[in-house]
Amino acid sequence: MTKQQGKKLKKLDSFEAEVRAYLERFVAAPVEQHDDNSSGSMPDLRIMWLEKSAAGVEVVRDADKNSVNQSVRLNRQGMFVPAPGLGYDWAIELTRVTDIREARAQLPAILKDAEAAGQSTVQGFMDNPYDPVSDKIARLGIIYARRSSPVKPGKEASITLLNAFGGSWDRDMNIVVTWCEKALMLADDVPAKLLASTFTERHALLAPTWHGDFQAYYALMHHLEGPEPLPTAAPKLPEGVDQVWLWGGRILHWGPDTGWTEYQRPQPQVHRMGLHPEPFSLLKSGLKVTEVRVADEKSRAILPGDDIVFNCEGTELVMTVERIDRYTDFDEVYRYEQESDINPNLDMSAQIVGLRDLYSTEREALGALAIRMTPRS
Repeated sequence: MTKQQGKKLKKLDSFEAEVRAYLERFVAAPVEQHDDNSSGSMPDLRIMWLEKSAAGVEVVRDADKNSVNQSVRLNRQGMFVPAPGLGYDWAIELTRVTDIREARAQLPAILKDAEAAGQSTVQGFMDNPYDPVSDKIARLGIIYARRSSPVKPGKEASITLLNAFGGSWDRDMNIVVTWCEKALMLADDVPAKLLASTFTERHALLAPTWHGDFQAYYALMHHLEGPEPLPTAAPKLPEGVDQVWLWGGRILHWGPDTGWTEYQRPQPQVHRMGLHPEPFSLLKSGLKVTEVRVADEKSRAILPGDDIVFNCEGTELVMTVERIDRYTDFDEVYRYEQESDINPNLDMSAQIVGLRDLYSTEREALGALAIRMTPRS
């Protein structure tokens, strides 16, 4: 991580931090944050190969802005619409550009007409001369309306608005190759950023989301019984991208020398650490949520999702790791982390002094880890 005097640098978001931690395990080499916010053309991460030059990694999540915005609007305006005049509950699938306010206003009356006509499912088709209800919901930007349970006596009907999400997957894994090529074509800043870097080995890491291409999302989330297939086609990568990672429930990698390979997510592990009485008490009370350790071999083995059993004078406390951030030293930890999350009773200077009393200069030179945790559920 490059330091800049007087400037707060960009911190990896939670997904990028998870990728960094897992990628380090997969490639068996240190993976560091590269983008220090000093330029708009820096890849997110770098793999510090031990026997060859470092590689750049740019992390990209596939998400349609209309779908994301639609989810935000649903959260703000509400996905449930009270409909006291209806005899049934209804489920509505929206398109990614549906005007939610208009849908909430008009749907109770439209669905009342549907119930009067005895319809249980209505698909949206404009200018449908045989079904005026179908035409009306289509003009609202609705894919379908499906009748659900009859309303129980004394209860009020409800209309549930659902963001567009769905499709099918024919179990052909080459669908993810097509998606990968399309995603890199649309996100043309990714190969441009990697090409502009000084790295001679350049990786693009693509993560599908349900706000993006459904087939790719489902193919990488789906788990079949028995051996799971790999793609058979090699991706046609743009100039600037040499290797690609596809990151979902399954994690796939393609390289020109290896072809397609799959990496298995490690099963959650349990780690044990000792803790002094004061930080142990703060952790137990919920006032402390982040633990700082040197990045030695034992601490580097911890991954998001793992449990840590803290022991203090025979009393144990189990915490689950949410995220791990790596820093060059203790000073850098406090440029990013909230000191009150580490110890609300001490200011930053006192905390750094305490850490340096605990760890030697040689140990701090290994780097520092900020481990964010929650009580195990």
